[in-house]
Amino acid sequence: MEYEDKAGKPSRPPSPKQNVRKNLDFEPLSTTALILEDRPANLPAKPAEEAQKHRQQYEEMVVQAKKRELKEAQRRKKQLEERCKVEESIGNAVLTWNNEILPNWETM
Repeated sequence: MEYEDKAGKPSRPPSPKQNVRKNLDFEPLSTTALILEDRPANLPAKPAEEAQKHRQQYEEMVVQAKKRELKEAQRRKKQLEERCKVEESIGNAVLTWNNEILPNWETM
């Protein structure tokens, strides 16, 4: 089956290899539930020590994920502030050119 792009031209479907894992640090939420789930009835129960270890590892993963999210949010905020500064300076430069330089171009 062929896919059509926005122009209506047939194109290939995305390769499964392209979608495998773009960011290796990201762990899908669906797998995190498996960590804390009990084993199926046909398997022996997980030892309490192992279950505690897995809970601790899971909690550490959650803490690390929150730290990464906070760091990323701070980076995005800083990037946005920088972009606003640049846009403001460009706007000021345009005003200077339009109001001071261009009207007096012949005398400069």
